[in-house]
Amino acid sequence: MNFLRKLKSKISKEEFIFILLILAIAIPSILIFYKDKKIVLENHLPTTGRIINYSIVGDADTPYLEYEYYKNEARYTRTITPLRTMDSCFNNISLCNQVYYLVIYSPEHPSKSLIDLSDQIPYTTTPKTPIELKNFE
Repeated sequence: MNFLRKLKSKISKEEFIFILLILAIAIPSILIFYKDKKIVLENHLPTTGRIINYSIVGDADTPYLEYEYYKNEARYTRTITPLRTMDSCFNNISLCNQVYYLVIYSPEHPSKSLIDLSDQIPYTTTPKTPIELKNFE
């Protein structure tokens, strides 16, 4: 709290409120992300997924990637900020639509998933369960 008092004394009231709003939005979002990731990592099944949208947003050129996967004919999508840029997807999304990646999802909550963008895989309805999970995001 002492930090907030010092910060408040150095900036305007509007700037202070803006910072608090950003923190109020960012902190719960981060906590939800890590909770969902933990759910998937603790109990998961494999499937294949593919990139359906890729865009660069803002002055910082932040990449956003949307992928899809299916479970029992139900379609699920997830949007992430990938750790790696995929310029070929940005230049021509149709190239990325034809490439498949390993996705793991929670059997209890199939909308919660992680994707491994480090390695392209052939399309299969029964991919092998991954041994190493460090590349999933």
